[in-house]
Amino acid sequence: MKKVLLFLICLLMAAGCAAPNEVELKTTEADMTPFIWIRGETADFRQTTWTEVIRLFTEKGTGVVYYGYKDCAYCQRAVPELNEAAKENGAVIYYVDVHGEEQPDEEQFNQLMELIDKTLDHDENGEPLFYVPYVIGIRNGKIQGSHTSLVDGFKPQDASDQLSDEQRARLRGIFSDIISKTFR
Repeated sequence: MKKVLLFLICLLMAAGCAAPNEVELKTTEADMTPFIWIRGETADFRQTTWTEVIRLFTEKGTGVVYYGYKDCAYCQRAVPELNEAAKENGAVIYYVDVHGEEQPDEEQFNQLMELIDKTLDHDENGEPLFYVPYVIGIRNGKIQGSHTSLVDGFKPQDASDQLSDEQRARLRGIFSDIISKTFR
């Protein structure tokens, strides 16, 4: 009995340490030049679509996905910290431009909302609220972590307001944690 129990414990531990499953998504090199506060070199951001991210879930793939758009004040401040976290961790970031050319139909949007529902806030009717910037780590089709917006206590009042060094470090830490949980 002890041998069987030990075998089952080892099996469960090994399952938790399974290598990330790679699913080849259709991507292009993302143009990150509109994100004007990126410091230094740009990490490997790959533009993809809502449909491809759904595939990442359904085919049990692994990756970190950023949802946002270039004219979003919060995204402008989040992307430089995501960029630094990606460079530090050697990670590829899949970028879905929520105002891009390909938009999901209602069925695709609802399917994605079902997949990420537990990471979202909900309105008084229980409907999910999808805000950007939104970063989610997916490992073997399961959510490893997610983050919406910036950090508590920061709300830009005008176009020049920036995160403090401490806030930037905290946000970069959040993104690094998501990346490391995804690719551990």
